Amino acid sequence: MQASLLKQHTEPITNDELKFLKDKELEERHPYFKVYQLFMIASFVFPYIFAWYRAKDGITTAFSKVRFFSVAGMLLFVFAFVVYVTYRVFHYKLQLDIKHKTKTIDTNKITGKTYVTNSNTYHFYLDSLSKISIEVSESDFYNFEIGDEICIEYFTYSQEYIGYY
Repeated sequence: MQASLLKQHTEPITNDELKFLKDKELEERHPYFKVYQLFMIASFVFPYIFAWYRAKDGITTAFSKVRFFSVAGMLLFVFAFVVYVTYRVFHYKLQLDIKHKTKTIDTNKITGKTYVTNSNTYHFYLDSLSKISIEVSESDFYNFEIGDEICIEYFTYSQEYIGYY
């Protein structure tokens, strides 16, 4: 498997690939803002609900402004931190790909071939560390043999698969 690492290099991405990345980044960014909005609402609704339970138990300071805003602030901080870490771990790699505009091309050997009857698709198994198998066209399935070399392209940071040749 180490041999495939030696046959790896980066190239600049095309304008179409950059457009694809920007569209994907925009599409995947939207749910983070939706979740954050829900967490912001929950940060203020939960302390209010808990205050009603405290009031039901007969506590006279159940609706204390200081308690309400301190609990809401703590919840808001925790929720914001969770969303930020999730965003940074999963989404930031797409932004790095857009910023650096590179793709990695990895030359690998075909270690196996299979036809999946349920989905009528053809697959190659590779000795790659980044991609175990890829779906290929029917003509490529019959033109390439086990042991042949094939190049796969993927975005450098997000490891998003682009294609093969």
